[in-house]
Amino acid sequence: MLYLAEFYLAEDTGLEGIALRAREGATGAAGAGADIRFVQAIFVPQDESCFAIFRARSAHEVAAAGRLAGLVFDRIVPAVSIP
Repeated sequence: MLYLAEFYLAEDTGLEGIALRAREGATGAAGAGADIRFVQAIFVPQDESCFAIFRARSAHEVAAAGRLAGLVFDRIVPAVSIP
């Protein structure tokens, strides 16, 4: 299942670094037994909104990945994507 994690960042924050942290958090959570994978990050600088998309079994796994990445998610919700 896909989950969208929403959080806020300053406008001058680099998306590449955030995506790397989210990916490393997911890798760390997977190493601890979670079934999770980072998919994509989207940053809307004007709104200071960032969205990270994960494929995981639960929102709890996504929250654990965020903690490992040092990211504080304001909300985590199930998401649907169409390629």
